[in-house]
Amino acid sequence: MSTKTATLTALFAVGLMKAQVAPPPSAGPPPVWTPTSPEGAPTTFEVAAIKLNRSGIPGGVRPGPGSLIATSMTLEGLVAYAYSVRDFQLDGAPGWARSERWDINAKAYGAPDTDHLKLLLQALLADRFQLLLHRETR
Repeated sequence: MSTKTATLTALFAVGLMKAQVAPPPSAGPPPVWTPTSPEGAPTTFEVAAIKLNRSGIPGGVRPGPGSLIATSMTLEGLVAYAYSVRDFQLDGAPGWARSERWDINAKAYGAPDTDHLKLLLQALLADRFQLLLHRETR
């Protein structure tokens, strides 16, 4: 009997490309996202800061109402959290994605729930780390 495991293969660029996310262009106030909004939910954080953390202390992710704080997380750990997969389901990451630790402090428009915060984190990782992913079954 064989078991199939969904795997995310990650391709990483070598650096952090930007220091801050610019808010989307808008003539009025930022849109407010609610869990029942079928369309129009923002696809990026209002503002996000990512910093390298050299403390060596393991960390974690704390989603909150309208914000996401990750402390001392590896990029692999952030990807696993954002895509709701386990570390062993990730493949193809360079060594630094398992060893370098990062702090993220991000504020969302409105007060999205945890599932939407994960989608925003996926977009942030794609933008800042030039992350490319595909799913496959093995």
